[in-house]
Amino acid sequence: MRRRKRMLEDLDQAIREHIDRETQDNIARGMPPEEARYAAVRKFGNVTRVREETREVWSFPRFEELLQDIRYGLRLLRISPGFTCVAILTLALGIGANTAIYTLIDAVMLRMLPVKNPQELVSLNLAGPLDTQFPRDVDGDFSTEFPYPAFVQMREHNQVLSALFAFKDTGRLSVLVNGNAEIVHGQLVTSNYFSALGVRAAQGRDFAPDEDAAGAESVAIVSYGYWQSHFGGEASVLGRQILVNGAPVTIIGVAAPEFFGLQAGSAVDLYMTMTMQPQIMPHVAEDPGTSAFAATDVWWIQLMGRLKPGVTAEQARANLDVIYRPAVLQGLRPEAGSGPLIPPALELVPAGGGLSGLRNTFSKPLAILMIVVGIVLLIACVNMANLLLVRSSARAKEIAVRLSLGASRGRLIRQLLLESVLLSAFGGLLGLVFAYWGCNALVAMMQHANNPLSIDVHPDLNVLAFTAVACIVTGILFGLTPALRATRVELTPALKQTAATLRTTRDKIYTTKTLVVAQVAFSVVLLFCAGLFVWTLMNLETMNVGFSRDNLLLFGVSPNNGGYKGRRYADLCREIQSRVAQLPGVKSATSSLILLLSGNMWLGSIKVPGYSARPNENTSVSVLPVGDGFLSTMGIPLLQGRDLSPRDDESAPKVALVNETLARKYWPNENPLGRHFTLRNVDMEVVGIVADAKYTSLRRDIPPTVYYPYVQQMDSMPQMHFEMRTAGDASALISSVRQVVASIDNRLPLFDVRTQTQQIDDLLYQERLFAKLVGFFATLALALVCVGLYGVMSYSVARRTSEIGIRMALGANRSNVLNMVLRGAFLQVGIGLCIGTPLAILCGRYLAHQLYGVGRFDPLVLGGATVVLSVCALLAGFLPAHRAASIEPVEALRSE
Repeated sequence: MRRRKRMLEDLDQAIREHIDRETQDNIARGMPPEEARYAAVRKFGNVTRVREETREVWSFPRFEELLQDIRYGLRLLRISPGFTCVAILTLALGIGANTAIYTLIDAVMLRMLPVKNPQELVSLNLAGPLDTQFPRDVDGDFSTEFPYPAFVQMREHNQVLSALFAFKDTGRLSVLVNGNAEIVHGQLVTSNYFSALGVRAAQGRDFAPDEDAAGAESVAIVSYGYWQSHFGGEASVLGRQILVNGAPVTIIGVAAPEFFGLQAGSAVDLYMTMTMQPQIMPHVAEDPGTSAFAATDVWWIQLMGRLKPGVTAEQARANLDVIYRPAVLQGLRPEAGSGPLIPPALELVPAGGGLSGLRNTFSKPLAILMIVVGIVLLIACVNMANLLLVRSSARAKEIAVRLSLGASRGRLIRQLLLESVLLSAFGGLLGLVFAYWGCNALVAMMQHANNPLSIDVHPDLNVLAFTAVACIVTGILFGLTPALRATRVELTPALKQTAATLRTTRDKIYTTKTLVVAQVAFSVVLLFCAGLFVWTLMNLETMNVGFSRDNLLLFGVSPNNGGYKGRRYADLCREIQSRVAQLPGVKSATSSLILLLSGNMWLGSIKVPGYSARPNENTSVSVLPVGDGFLSTMGIPLLQGRDLSPRDDESAPKVALVNETLARKYWPNENPLGRHFTLRNVDMEVVGIVADAKYTSLRRDIPPTVYYPYVQQMDSMPQMHFEMRTAGDASALISSVRQVVASIDNRLPLFDVRTQTQQIDDLLYQERLFAKLVGFFATLALALVCVGLYGVMSYSVARRTSEIGIRMALGANRSNVLNMVLRGAFLQVGIGLCIGTPLAILCGRYLAHQLYGVGRFDPLVLGGATVVLSVCALLAGFLPAHRAASIEPVEALRSE
């Protein structure tokens, strides 16, 4: 603002200097002083007028003038209800879509945790350099988990954190309340968890320091939502005892209502102290005789801390790294023939927004959707600019009268811009309603049964501020060009309304055609992207997964939660498998630790005699403990050897099946049958080779996979899944399965109950979300383009009525006129296609990681988008062209 004021002052000074200089020159030519001054002022009058208009446009108007302009703008919108409704609805769709996506971005990525001073929180993560002897996740990167002894050392000896706490997500827990068993989401935490976060209890109290010690009473804090939904919000819940995985736990408090945990979208129902690990998660330590609290080679807890005032994240990392490295190396020995152990480096990541799991999953998808809805809003703005340009022709005489009465062009421009902003403001208000509906619909579309999301998408100040800025920018964006065009009139021709106004009209039609070209270019991009996502979804849905996905019912139970261990665990699983296999309509049944295509994976390091691993080679393989009949029930072909049978029990020799990928890697050009390998320190014999099948997801390459009987290694099995091949509709047997399991043990609630087809649909929820949303917005953009093209063509035909009449009077037939008008429509579409095609290719490169089975520049998809747009352009331009071809020459000439 100060810079603009200084520029205007400099312009004032320059004008005065020019007038003084011109006055002196006129006096030197013999003119009287008054005439010399008057002539100089007239000469520089245009500059003065421009300067005054510039000041009037950009200076803030007086309050009375602003109210007057608002009243005048509202009156004009009221007397044109058709135009107003169309404009508001068009803008509401564009602004509402942008607000809905931004609301999701705000809830998932921008909103801070509801804790005290969240900007002080940091998460402790692991990074390179890499060493194969340290734990990794599915992608081969290091996980974010630490050994408990390392946490204790860093908590007691650091000088940079005011608090350091640990937590461990337990996943599904079986909770028995009033005789009813259900699955809840739990978390093990250290006793300083809530105090370090600065979260007060809504009811009851926080964990006491001594409740984190060995032998302490088992206590828990429930979330506010769980308290309301399961205990009716009664204060009597305090001191109440529940059974969690068969272990008695006393409820001592209720968390604050706004606190959902450390990760948006994943609400925690039950918080328990770390001392519950042996009862809740005994599988953390693979060796039953190993304590997870004492072992330095068991990486299982996540860490978060609060920085002391004035300490930077880098200073804290340097201090903690000195403590962390000796702690994780204590008691570890390098493998024979390898160099010294190098633990992964420590890094501190700002955690004010919580854990990054949901942000990593949805950051790029939401960014892509934000770009898509931004393009839709641009197309809506172009459409609105076209409407205002056409409307300005009807207001030409009004504007000319106001200019002739002394109104400055700057005042008129400001008033026209205010009308545009009023339109966008009303569109924004209606857009907020659309955004509210849209957000709930988007969250529902993002849900999938395997991992339900809990996202609070209520509009807050950030969302309202975004909508307000979007309204103002949108109003100026689509209103500026029409305002400048509308006020650039010649007063005398405009007041007389003669044919002399033709030149101004021609300028406007050129502008509207240019805007239609821009709409077409943007629509090509959206149609191309929608085609890529739809093609990707089709490829994933129809791909060969390596097993039969039809008529397959899945469900899971957690025997550990009911206190089943060892042989009792195996006997329970055998009984469930046997009982459900006897249900009417069931062809066969089997079991497995992990469901195929569930998004989960179990890894193990393999050692094959005679095979030498390359430096830094990842020797991990996918492991799947299964029950007998797994191959036949799932429909996985057996290529060589035999299937697993009930004879492969606890007392039988350890056997395994391997897939083609593993056989090719470790026994190339050899017969693997009868060969041995070591997995998880257990020697196994290969008794069969099976065809490759997808394991964790559809997009990943098929990994080397080992299938072995779960009864031969019962350690570290927190759950068991069952698969049933049915003769008809698999979902019709769900109630029967629940009754069978309840008759065996009513303390075992079922989870992941769905068909294999539903599970694959859940796995593809993101691809389906992209295909639906981008397809919807591309269709909306296409409709806006058709409306814009139809409006421009109709306006062009109305303007050229007399010209068409003369052409037909001179011998042109209807087909000539039809071709002339359609040629103009296809010229605009052709130019838009030429501009939009390179932009679409660039977008394809950006979307490459989201695609599968389709190239980022697929000629079929691009050709399809071009054909669809051309057909729609033909339909939009045909009606005006047909109207033009139906003009009677005499009536056209008479109208002129």
